[in-house]
Amino acid sequence: MGYRRKVLATGIVCMLIAACGGAINEPEKAAAENEAEAGSFAEAGSSESDASTVDGNIAVPRDAATDGSADGARPNADASLDAGPTACAGTDRLCLPDAPNGWTDVALYVGPNANAVPACTPTYGAAVFLAHEGLVAPAAVCSACAGGAPLTTPDCVTNVRRWAEGACERFPNPPLSVAGDLLSGTTCYDRGATYSSFNVYALTSRGTCGAPSVQTPTVTPIGWQTHAQGCAPRGLPGLCAGGSRCVARAAAPYRTATCIAQDGDLPCPGGFPERQVYFRTATDDRGCSNCSVGYAARCTAKLVGYTGSSCTGASSVNVLGCNVSLRSIRIEGDAAPSSAACIPGGGQPEGDAQPDGAITTCCATGP
Repeated sequence: MGYRRKVLATGIVCMLIAACGGAINEPEKAAAENEAEAGSFAEAGSSESDASTVDGNIAVPRDAATDGSADGARPNADASLDAGPTACAGTDRLCLPDAPNGWTDVALYVGPNANAVPACTPTYGAAVFLAHEGLVAPAAVCSACAGGAPLTTPDCVTNVRRWAEGACERFPNPPLSVAGDLLSGTTCYDRGATYSSFNVYALTSRGTCGAPSVQTPTVTPIGWQTHAQGCAPRGLPGLCAGGSRCVARAAAPYRTATCIAQDGDLPCPGGFPERQVYFRTATDDRGCSNCSVGYAARCTAKLVGYTGSSCTGASSVNVLGCNVSLRSIRIEGDAAPSSAACIPGGGQPEGDAQPDGAITTCCATGP
């Protein structure tokens, strides 16, 4: 390159001399040639000493700065590549070790108001569970039961059973319901010569009632005294030792102590002494028994037994149980019962609610 520039400079001098018709004198010509030669060597020297790297055909000066600075320092972008991830430190984060096997790390909230449970996100990760403690489930309130009036004309009846031998022993005849004309006192029941004894039972009143009312219980929804929510930890940038991970630090109203959770009613692993069992839901079969109705009446008639057949001979009043000496019997007096009524029943609270879906939380000591 230096040689070419020298020849070029000499040619230019010669052309100027020719154009001027030799007006330039020899001293001036020599000075011009010396100046051109000196400039060529100076440029050649600079090219050899200053160039340090070659990018294609372009020489880059050894001390040139790539970011416009005069001292050639590395630009800020290159300096940031040398700086690795920072440690997990600060009031908003912590290094969290892995939870014991089978357990899940959670940020835990506990409070009395179901409508005030704070959302997990964006401070923490997704909700792991929402559970409760202190089940409140009052008994159902039952509607009043009613029964219809008697649908048939009530009467008083008794059962008589005859026996073949001795005092009411062996081969009883099917019981006879004494009703109808016997109640009026016009029919006599005779045990006959074939049987040696008979049993007489107390008078009862027959009657039927209308259908009972339909039970309509009022069941209050279950409630809980305490509500608990567990949120998954939210990962944050930062380096932790020993396999721990950098997560957002729990803050009020969540517990700041480290907590873990697992489904079931379980003991806590070491290092987590504060244990509490919550429940995700409850089984509820509270209600009321169905309404019913029963017939009730009082019979004032009397059972009269006779020593002779066809209700003759000596008589005995209100003969009950086994009779050997008596031969016949009948109901005497008012055959219609007094105070006949349909008595409602049922409509009582039954069933209960039980917590279900246990989940155990265990926390390190702390708020």
